[in-house]
Amino acid sequence: TQSTGQTHGPWKELVRDQNVILKPLSADRVTTLNASGSVTVMPFLLPHTRNSYGEYVGFRIEGPSKKTIIYIPSTSHWDKWKIRILDVVRACDVVAVLIDGTNYCADDSMFLQTNNNSNNNPQN
Repeated sequence: TQSTGQTHGPWKELVRDQNVILKPLSADRVTTLNASGSVTVMPFLLPHTRNSYGEYVGFRIEGPSKKTIIYIPSTSHWDKWKIRILDVVRACDVVAVLIDGTNYCADDSMFLQTNNNSNNNPQN
């Protein structure tokens, strides 16, 4: 079957013009992204309250120097993880952890430190 990238613009044009090359990915399986094999990506499943819409994954990206970036685009509460995020970070030579916080809610306040007595509402 064709992927969304092959059937919907502007992705369709990017694929057609070979500006991007689509590679199938599988959770917990390393995929090489360049010809020399020095850049790899490994997706890992993330717990999410909206899993009925599809699978949510984070990415472990390793470069030529074996330095790693962890990218977590969206996740549910940290206590739903089967492993601790710190264990994911400690498992490799991580130079950055990028966490998308656009789904922030007050329950996530355990990860934030504030100097005021607000209700941890990001709009305050």
